[in-house]
Amino acid sequence: MLEQAINDADLRDSLVSIFNDINQNHSNALQVAIDRIAGIDRLKHKPAIHNLEVDDQIAESFEKLRLVPTFFFIDPWGFKGLSLRLVHSVLKNWGCDCIFFFNFNRINMGLTNHLVRRHMDDLFGEQQAQELRTLLKEAHSAEREQHILSSIIQALKRRGGVVSRRRESAMLYER
Repeated sequence: MLEQAINDADLRDSLVSIFNDINQNHSNALQVAIDRIAGIDRLKHKPAIHNLEVDDQIAESFEKLRLVPTFFFIDPWGFKGLSLRLVHSVLKNWGCDCIFFFNFNRINMGLTNHLVRRHMDDLFGEQQAQELRTLLKEAHSAEREQHILSSIIQALKRRGGVVSRRRESAMLYER
């Protein structure tokens, strides 16, 4: 992405890239890789790399901003930090798109794990998460997947988003 921006005058002057990983080693490795890109200094806005835990404070920060058309990719490495509030906060303005990694296996296990109940409630909404837990008690594995995917789609739509399913395992959420 950065290499493409360097070679395109419009992108070179307008792209703002922000990367975040709580793991300092990953962030350092990313910084080294970015610094090695030929012509990286030609970008008007130097890529920013942060080491922040994704939580409600991040969502609150985005809620306060008026965003220009923005592309967000969220990969929570499971589910921690992924919430309806966060997704909505980055999509509230025109032209913003978000792709997030939805780890079905971890979410499937997490829905019945009381230790991560709050994270599941943040992801689906408290009422929907409870309804889903009840529904999943009697569901077989294929049914569980369908119920969970349907529930996340409903939760996103309730927040005003448009969800388009490209494939069974891929969804695009936009405002």
